[in-house]
Amino acid sequence: MEISKAPAEYALLAEETENDFHGPMPITEFFDAFMKTKDDKKPPKRATQIFKNIPRVGKFEDHFKDAVEASGICQKLRFVNTTDDLDADFKRKPDMVAYKRSMQGGDVTDFELMELCIERKPETKDPFQDLAPSATSGDTNTVLHRSQEATMNRGQICSYAGLQLSAQNRFFLFTMVLLGDYVRFIRWDRAGAIVTERVNWRRDPTHLIMFLWKFNRFNDVQRGRDTSLTKPMARDIKRAKKAFDERARFLARLLGEDEETAQCLYSSDATFHQFCITDDDTHRKHYFIASKPHWQSGSPFGRATDGYIAYDITRQKLVYLKNSWRYLEDGIENEGATYRHLERSGVTGIPTMICSQDILGQDTRTHEYSSKEWFCKTTNPPRRHRLHRLVLGDIGRPLSQFRSSKELASATCDGMKAHDLAIRLARVRHGDLSAGNILISDSGKGILIDWDLAMRLPSEDNQRVDTQGPQGPTTKWQTGTWQFISAARLMDPDSTRHELRDELESGLHVLLYTSVRYRASHLPKEQREDLKKAFIEHFDSRSATVQGRTSGGRGKYEFFQPIGPTALSELGLEKFLSTPHASLIEALRKLFVPLYSAPRVLQRMRDMDQSRDSALEILKTSDRFIAIIEQHLEMDGWMENDVSDELRGCDQFFTEARGLIFAARRSSLLRANIKRGSGSAGMDNATPASLPFMAESNGED
Repeated sequence: MEISKAPAEYALLAEETENDFHGPMPITEFFDAFMKTKDDKKPPKRATQIFKNIPRVGKFEDHFKDAVEASGICQKLRFVNTTDDLDADFKRKPDMVAYKRSMQGGDVTDFELMELCIERKPETKDPFQDLAPSATSGDTNTVLHRSQEATMNRGQICSYAGLQLSAQNRFFLFTMVLLGDYVRFIRWDRAGAIVTERVNWRRDPTHLIMFLWKFNRFNDVQRGRDTSLTKPMARDIKRAKKAFDERARFLARLLGEDEETAQCLYSSDATFHQFCITDDDTHRKHYFIASKPHWQSGSPFGRATDGYIAYDITRQKLVYLKNSWRYLEDGIENEGATYRHLERSGVTGIPTMICSQDILGQDTRTHEYSSKEWFCKTTNPPRRHRLHRLVLGDIGRPLSQFRSSKELASATCDGMKAHDLAIRLARVRHGDLSAGNILISDSGKGILIDWDLAMRLPSEDNQRVDTQGPQGPTTKWQTGTWQFISAARLMDPDSTRHELRDELESGLHVLLYTSVRYRASHLPKEQREDLKKAFIEHFDSRSATVQGRTSGGRGKYEFFQPIGPTALSELGLEKFLSTPHASLIEALRKLFVPLYSAPRVLQRMRDMDQSRDSALEILKTSDRFIAIIEQHLEMDGWMENDVSDELRGCDQFFTEARGLIFAARRSSLLRANIKRGSGSAGMDNATPASLPFMAESNGED
């Protein structure tokens, strides 16, 4: 992302993550909880006076790193002043970073190699605040300093943490914020960030010295790195690269592109890692090689899914490897267990699973401290997460890369058929139908993926969920991706109702979103701007309720009125879509109109022959929904070469990136007793796959 876009990014990111910061944790408790070492060896005594004597004038960052060097407290680390050096890939520049002395490299910013990120801000622009002296607990206080400058600074350090977590394979990390004569330490994991109280390091540098001393002595595991990844053998890297090159050429041919300019599916040899996954079911070890993720989260929090095209060493073929931090909650199984159940139940239209593993021993820890008196309460308490690795045998294209609008409609239909089979045969509800969760296979078929928020249904009632079996507890949840959640659910943030009709409505929103998002560039600019307004209103409208919660869905509600928004009407869509394509969207729309329209209005509409009751009856199954798509696929008039704007390189509908969180596709779930939350508003250049249902919306000086 361009450095010039950083301020907007930070503002959005700060807003999105404001419920993910927790504290202020007492320094001594922070050290006891997160920074224990094997012995009580003390830092050199000279360190105290050296840090007290750091000059106030001149280049502070240079003075600080010189003090670290002279004190001898970080003999394994090399500190670098990076205030004037952008990371080559991420275009960001923290004030200081620490690298291992053993690492080769110059005095540059490199998020892939940094061990510790240090940011420096004025004391008055502290992103956080401590409890007032009179406060007895954090119940009625906040750890956030909400001035504009403080908010921007919080978004900035959040951006840096997200980049470091994304660029490295980590379970957690530490960062440090220098605030004039004060300092705070932060521990980040996927459940949230714990911020310490502020202490004066100039008056008494004991805590600052102790933090650096302990951090220097930590091994990779204690610093949060995932050491299960190893360096592959050179011959295996060579084989993997050959398979990647063949795949790139195949995709180029499939999409009508020049094979000679096919996009490379890997980076340098140094970026390759070997994953060892011990399957939870068979306990057999599987080995895979991958370069950098082909898709990854930019957020430091949430499921933080990373997706790799990987080389299966045993099968000698390419597979899809997925890392995600799943929720450890009653009522939600790990994705591998769900795939096994779907396959054993005979569900088709889903990827073939090769193996999966829950990574034990490295669960998030932020939630452990939510009952502490210093813990300022937030609307969304932190939840426990666990890293889950899943390998699938099928690799597909995103739905946004359709070769024709007919392929788009057909793939959507296939995804809805898989969704239907999961309910009928396996009693599993997907729970997160979105544009990013349907892939197009090499043969042009739709594949329904991302079952990590799926829930088991009781044998007779598909409104409730019970993953523990008939004797176990039943828990109600809401899951989904904001842009594709039904209007009814968005307009009632207190409701935990989630029925089949809501999932079917999500299927329509997927088709509408992808059709408009990746074909609207063909409209004249003036008409495109009008459509963009209607599009944003439909997929991202939201407002705060009196109780402080966030509701949405007004745009979708208007879409389902007998006479909906002109820009999204059948006539409006026909300006850039084929006749059967626009007719399909309109026919599906009419299925839901009776659910959102007053009976007296329906009675006056000649082409509306359904009542609310009859519509509800129809939407008890997927039959009519799927039949409508199939009927339209048989019609004449579909364009043959109306390729997605994304593939044609002429995507002009949304040209600005709107934040790491939006690209992150971070899913969330809503527990019935949570009081407040909001969906992500705004769009970016990526298709949202699992944007937060409950997260606040998403952001150098």
